Amino acid sequence: MNGIAGDPRFFLLPAPVEVPRRRVDPPGNASLLRVLGAAIPVRFGAAIKAREHERRVVDHLGPADAHLNEEIDAHGNEVDHANAQHLDFELAEVGFEVGIVLASISIIARRRWLLGAAGAAAMAGVALLANGLLFA
Repeated sequence: MNGIAGDPRFFLLPAPVEVPRRRVDPPGNASLLRVLGAAIPVRFGAAIKAREHERRVVDHLGPADAHLNEEIDAHGNEVDHANAQHLDFELAEVGFEVGIVLASISIIARRRWLLGAAGAAAMAGVALLANGLLFA
């Protein structure tokens, strides 16, 4: 196997995040295939029409595409902030759950020191929750 798919760490790599792009003129693809299948003189005239059509589409939708790309870039910081908050909230939830489990085990096993560990885990969860709410 070649490339990245042959690498045993392939499934551990994060997936690239891509913004989906749509084709503006899917019927234009079919007409392009018809042009390529036609005779040479017809192909030349149709190719000129296809270039003109493509230019009109780019001229018409270019400003809207540029505006949307600027908007995507502008909201990138909000996405990063939300992702950071989400991670803090997830870790806070884990801290709370570990605290609850350790408290339950301390009751069943009658070990006081486990209750202290449960309190420490819960306090770590509270600290992560406060970090997510105030600083992230």
